[in-house]
Amino acid sequence: MIALLAYGPNAIAIGPSALALHGVQGLPATMSPEVTVPGGGPRRDRGGVRCRECVVPETVVSADGFRTVDPVVSLAQTLVQLAPREALGVLDSALHLELLRGESLTQVRRLAHRLRGPSRHRLPELEAVWEMADGRRASPLESWAYWDLVAAGLQPTDIQVEIRDPQRRLVARGDIGFLRRDGTWLLIELQSRQNHSDVDAVIDDGERRDDVMLEEHTVLEFWAIHLGVRGRMVQRVAQHLERRP
Repeated sequence: MIALLAYGPNAIAIGPSALALHGVQGLPATMSPEVTVPGGGPRRDRGGVRCRECVVPETVVSADGFRTVDPVVSLAQTLVQLAPREALGVLDSALHLELLRGESLTQVRRLAHRLRGPSRHRLPELEAVWEMADGRRASPLESWAYWDLVAAGLQPTDIQVEIRDPQRRLVARGDIGFLRRDGTWLLIELQSRQNHSDVDAVIDDGERRDDVMLEEHTVLEFWAIHLGVRGRMVQRVAQHLERRP
């Protein structure tokens, strides 16, 4: 919104600014707002806002009344500016919000390869991101955790793993899961303050974990502070899989 206000009624949000208006999560707070202004080519940056060359008019849409480029264009513009781990979180969020449909992911990938500029050097780094992207991950926290595990050489079996009791009733769902040789699961639950805004939510989570443990599965709970390739999450998962592969 700041970017649009800075350049007046003809301005169009692009890149990370457009994604923010589309509701995409996981964008680094340090990214500069970006706009384009049709009819005059590039203009000088102002007040920390980047003004870039005009886009194709057919890609301009409305997001809550604000003029932006569509998600395909804004993702291509943004992903090439991000480290792969961050890019996965942003791309997964867009997929989870169903901003991309059908061949849209392929279109984002192709457009990113056609963009010019200094960010092109990141394209080889993004190859793993295209293959790993999955809209079932409901938050960037889940995407970052998945990236860290794979980067550490720990390949999860699946995500959003459903645990059912002998009567096939759903007991719990793990954000990330490793299927062990004995048929039980090592499950990872990722927590955030947003998920625990009241005491009842904490109690419910504890009861679900107890139910899962009764089925001889293992549940490990982590917060954002535990992430990282050398973080507590990776270390504990590796220890558990070594003791009980």
